[in-house]
Amino acid sequence: QMCIRARPGAVPPPQARPMPPNAPGAPQPGQPHPAPVPPSAPNGQVPGGQPPGAPAAPPPRTAGDQPIQPLRGEPPLTLYRNRQTMMLQPGAELDRFGEPDGNVMYAIRTPYNQRSLPPQWASRNYFAYRVQRPVQVLGGTAVPWFEQPGGGTAYVLPASVNELLADGTLVALSGNEAARPPME
Repeated sequence: QMCIRARPGAVPPPQARPMPPNAPGAPQPGQPHPAPVPPSAPNGQVPGGQPPGAPAAPPPRTAGDQPIQPLRGEPPLTLYRNRQTMMLQPGAELDRFGEPDGNVMYAIRTPYNQRSLPPQWASRNYFAYRVQRPVQVLGGTAVPWFEQPGGGTAYVLPASVNELLADGTLVALSGNEAARPPME
């Protein structure tokens, strides 16, 4: 077995030297140790592409940390891909199967099978609406579910349809403007 010994009087490498307890940056009793800082690359960036001292890029949002959420009884956000917050402008038309106490809607006349809703929801009342004032929503694309292909554009509104009707953000459509979409 080979044993390597330091020469008498040798100075340990800098990273092995203990810091005096009162030195700037030295860990203090009861305080967490600071995270190591990766060395800068020659271009002044740290691994991961961030410049030194820049805040880390935020992680992608999960369904649970989106700013707008479906109300109770509505399909969960996991049933929509490519979710993003957007502004719907006046004139946009939306619809839903179900009473106006919910907040999930689809682009008007989206075929039922592209919504990937439970089959029994097809018998619910159908309502159509027009946006009257800009409104921030969470948009996404319905994933395949309930043996349906999905692909329809869904919108999760920041409040129930009833609330948005009451404040003038939405107006209900009637007659031919509110014709049911294809049920295929």
